[in-house]
Amino acid sequence: MKLIKTKLKVNNHQKTILTEAERHQLLVEWNDTTIEYPKDKCIHQLFEAQVEKTPDAIAVKFEGKKLTYQQLNQRSNKLAHYLKTLGVGVNVKVGICVERSLEMVIGLLGILKAGGAYVPIDASYPAERLNYMLGDTAVPILLTSESILEHLPEHSARMVFLDRDWRAITRLSDKNLNGGVKPENLGYVIYTSGSTGKPKGVAMSQRSLVNLITWQQQETIISKGTTLQFAPISFDVSFQEIFSTLCSGGILVLVSQEVRRDSFALMQFLIENRVDKLFLPFVALQQLAAVATKCQTLPELSEIVTAGEQLQITTEIIELMNRLPNCRLQNQYGPSETHVVSAYTFQGTATNWPTLPPIGRPIANNKVYILNHDLQPVPIGIAGELYIGGTGVAKGYLNRPELTAQKFISNPFIERGESLLYKTGDLARYLPDGNIEYLGRIDNQVKIRGFRIELGEIEAFLNTHSQIQQAVVIAREDIPGNKRLIAYFIPAQEQFSTHNLRRFLQDKLPDYAIPSNFVKLEFLPLTPNGKIDRKALPEPDKIRPELENNFVAPRNQTEELLANIWSELLEVEKVGIQDNFFELGGDSLLATKLIFQIRETFQIKIYVKTLFYSPTIVKLAPTIEEILQTGVYDKEKIDFNAEAILDLTIIPQTTVNQNIVEPQNILLTGVTGFVGAYLLDELLRKTSANIYCLIRANNTDLAKQKLKNKLEDYLLWDEKLSSRIIPVVGDLCSRFFGLPTEKFNFLAHEIDVIYHSGAWVNHIYPYTVLKSANVLGTQEILRLASETSVKPVHFISSLGVLPSSSNSESTTILESAPLTETPNLKSGYIQSKWVAEKLVMAASDRGIPTCIYRLPMITADTNTGVSNINDRICRQIKGCLQLGMVPILESKLVDNWVPVNDMSQAIVYLSRKENSLGKTFHLMNSTSTSLNHLFDWICSLDSSVKKVSSNDWVSELSNHPENVLYPYILKLEFQIEKSTEKQAEIPSQIIDTQNTNNGLKGSQIIQFTPIDEKYFETMLSYLTNSSKS
Repeated sequence: MKLIKTKLKVNNHQKTILTEAERHQLLVEWNDTTIEYPKDKCIHQLFEAQVEKTPDAIAVKFEGKKLTYQQLNQRSNKLAHYLKTLGVGVNVKVGICVERSLEMVIGLLGILKAGGAYVPIDASYPAERLNYMLGDTAVPILLTSESILEHLPEHSARMVFLDRDWRAITRLSDKNLNGGVKPENLGYVIYTSGSTGKPKGVAMSQRSLVNLITWQQQETIISKGTTLQFAPISFDVSFQEIFSTLCSGGILVLVSQEVRRDSFALMQFLIENRVDKLFLPFVALQQLAAVATKCQTLPELSEIVTAGEQLQITTEIIELMNRLPNCRLQNQYGPSETHVVSAYTFQGTATNWPTLPPIGRPIANNKVYILNHDLQPVPIGIAGELYIGGTGVAKGYLNRPELTAQKFISNPFIERGESLLYKTGDLARYLPDGNIEYLGRIDNQVKIRGFRIELGEIEAFLNTHSQIQQAVVIAREDIPGNKRLIAYFIPAQEQFSTHNLRRFLQDKLPDYAIPSNFVKLEFLPLTPNGKIDRKALPEPDKIRPELENNFVAPRNQTEELLANIWSELLEVEKVGIQDNFFELGGDSLLATKLIFQIRETFQIKIYVKTLFYSPTIVKLAPTIEEILQTGVYDKEKIDFNAEAILDLTIIPQTTVNQNIVEPQNILLTGVTGFVGAYLLDELLRKTSANIYCLIRANNTDLAKQKLKNKLEDYLLWDEKLSSRIIPVVGDLCSRFFGLPTEKFNFLAHEIDVIYHSGAWVNHIYPYTVLKSANVLGTQEILRLASETSVKPVHFISSLGVLPSSSNSESTTILESAPLTETPNLKSGYIQSKWVAEKLVMAASDRGIPTCIYRLPMITADTNTGVSNINDRICRQIKGCLQLGMVPILESKLVDNWVPVNDMSQAIVYLSRKENSLGKTFHLMNSTSTSLNHLFDWICSLDSSVKKVSSNDWVSELSNHPENVLYPYILKLEFQIEKSTEKQAEIPSQIIDTQNTNNGLKGSQIIQFTPIDEKYFETMLSYLTNSSKS
């Protein structure tokens, strides 16, 4: 998509997406964070002011030793005077490498008071990293202790030993001194990891640090409580812990490294030291929360601040916070280059908190911008890169001018004030309430088979499972071109089942987001800062994972060959003939590769859908042998007319409900899908009804959040209308939707009208896989419609159920004509819709009022360009752009496109007319769109895209497993073969739309929006700006 952005006229398009009011809200209103702070002060001066107020109060404690504010000030003054004699002054960088101790705090204050900037150095770092940091900073002075000396590499700095040299230091004055430092001077240089392997020294000014501490003082709910000093001083959060406490009159309690690493010991430490406030990264908080489940007594905490990595609200954290009713949890966000940028304080009961919470709003005097590639603000709900401006932005990277210029750019949205804008590399979006949702790293976005996957979402689901104490998911590419998701976890109990974990995720995530391997670990590796060290996670072994079936060895040559292919492809040493390909870690990409290898090994023609029918070797081997013997495989053997017999118990009990045109309560299925979401929006705006939405989720709160996230994705969320949305947690695949009898009966009594848009849309899976959702789910909808008062059913179907032309004469397919009795349907999905539609017709014959809406290809919103980014058309566009070529199709393959907003308006308008009942509607655009036209538009917007023959295009695609279209290559190959066959001239079918045309008279949709290059450009602009392409 980057290749075509310059031709999309993004800036002009943005003006159509963002009104001036919306732009003002994003850039100005939500960045109105200005508050007063002591701009003329430095950090040590704030501390000195606190000393004047509480000289005799305890300032810091460690292992039985303590210092008052007066004592800490005097000792740090002595050190500052000593450093002055050694030449330390303004902007002089002073290294500090000491163990946790009172001397550590004295050292930090002493450096700042002398006018210098402290550079924390962790002796546990590898020698190469220590060498680099000491060389890069060229610190003239290094504060340390004799016990550390053996861990340090050779260097040129003069060492000041805070133990051995203290006698000389203590002879100097204990009075405050004027170091000559100003707010714009350096406060510290803290190193953070770099993508090139070289750490980057972030140079932070005193002004930025004073602003942070002033905000923290105003934000905190306790001013003089006891704060745990948990983070290493090489981690920027340590600055918050130390100076938000010492500048406020609180007590800072240092914890030893041994206790810090032991969550059980840490819990006891918090209780014994009466700690009020904690700053913890998510991993440490999760470990502490897990320990709390085994403790009867908890510390009386008032505030927990978490930062450093994405927070997940796990079951253990919910339980911990429920047991601490007087404790506040705050989620802070900020890279080292800006320290804290935004904060989100949780409200209400922990049980209702979102699993992946937002990162809040910008803190005092900071500004946040979420921008597209052209540095233009993206609409609310659309993902973009997060940029940070304001007082908190660092001065840049030490000795890295080119990188500083690349990451710290000029702020185009302000004319005066802090002019730098830091480019975070983080993906985020604004929520409608002004909070910001963090979506992960842009440069570490995981794309599997063209799907953008949020690893944090998978981790969050795993961390809610009772068998999991903690989990992390990464993408590994141990074999080039074979990128796999691997889940690492610490089990919460001795007895666990990876088979159950896989099934658990299959109920919550699409197949491409299911990890191929689950690796049990005793502990997760951590960095010195307490974050998960993802680079240190081990390569999965090749041992066969635990499955439902026991291992059964191959029995003949065909099974042996297949087992060897599976073993190599899935990287599993031992494959049994009863092992399910997908439960071994297979997915649709690997399925495509498997079929290619089977074709090559056995020299037969076989397709991916065969694997879905026969996902085990014991089932697949006979299929291959049948093809070898006969040349064909009769895969279907399904009597679709027999499948389309409606349950005999579904009979209307009473007359039709009177609330048809103006219903009070509507049931809508498929609401998290593209069409369903737009139907919900239209029903909310065109009726006053409550909309009951059937959603698959663990509980009502998760269902609400799932729906809200989806509506925000489509720019449809409206807080003012949300009170009429009522989630119903259920599953189309289950009888009574998996609801208790009383809940099902309640819906039967309350609901006036049903809109059934829900379906499992997959054009690779066979009918047998899709039947439970698409056929049996429809049957349960009809069962509900027949119970208590009879309810009209508005069924969303597909034009694909119509018969294909089979003779040389023109044919007209009437809306009123019954479906053919001998279906020749091209995919399992269409077969399931054909059967479902026959069930709806049977229900109509029994007295249930029904309307059937047969839809063509549903495409982007005409106004916003919002698209279903994973549908066939979007895949086709992305796949061609990735290849840099489009196929030249010999036949005139056409699609009928209707914009989603047009379609939803038409359906709702038709459904509210009483004379629509009993009719079928063909909702079609008056003109169809040629696929060759689509390819022409792509080429016109990107001149680097070439036109090639369809055979060359397929051949090139077969060499790119990472392409979004690769899993569909065999289907595409088949379609192209069929399209190039020489056939008798077959006239196009005429599809009747008289019911639709008559029904829409008087509406705003007399004709659907024509599909042209201008519309296509709007669609592509959305795909580019959404950052999901």
